Amino acid sequence: MFKPRCTDIARIEAILAVLPAEESVTFDVNRAWQPATAIQVLNSVVARDWIEQPCETLDQCAQVAARVPQPIMLDECMHSFQDHLDAWRLGAAQGVKVKPNRLGGLTRARQISDFGVSVGWQMHIEDVGGTALADTAAIHLAAATPAANRLASWLCHYHLAVDPMAGQGARNKGGFATPPSAPGLGVIPDSDGLGAPVCSYA
Repeated sequence: MFKPRCTDIARIEAILAVLPAEESVTFDVNRAWQPATAIQVLNSVVARDWIEQPCETLDQCAQVAARVPQPIMLDECMHSFQDHLDAWRLGAAQGVKVKPNRLGGLTRARQISDFGVSVGWQMHIEDVGGTALADTAAIHLAAATPAANRLASWLCHYHLAVDPMAGQGARNKGGFATPPSAPGLGVIPDSDGLGAPVCSYA
């Protein structure tokens, strides 16, 4: 266990050594650490930037958050409004990832982002994956969130070979994405690009 811990410390310090002073970074641990390892690593480095999902469970992340100087961002352990309420009650994080598709859609995601605003969280508002349709929906939600609580967004559609709405919707332009102003999501998808529907509802 000693070697992986030292490797993680070395990686963090190597990134910080070349990071411009005006830049910030989120270290996404992606549930890889046990609480003891997280506490040892994060108290051994000078990093003061965000640490994302250091451990598997919400309770484990809460243990870590109480014992390290860095702000904690929760992601994979957050699936419901109750999870977010529990995280706040436990003092487990200073921020969360808000991902509409994982939470059950835009309505539930908006409920959670509003809660995040009310408790002072900073949020990454983005989706778990998908086309520019998913990205555009998430960017609409991000744009409706106060700037003080809106930390970042990530566009996932760049990882796909097929774009069912080429040139439309939220796109990365100089590091920023803005929602379209047309009605609804503001896009007209290419039906051929989407392919045959999985099911239809009357």
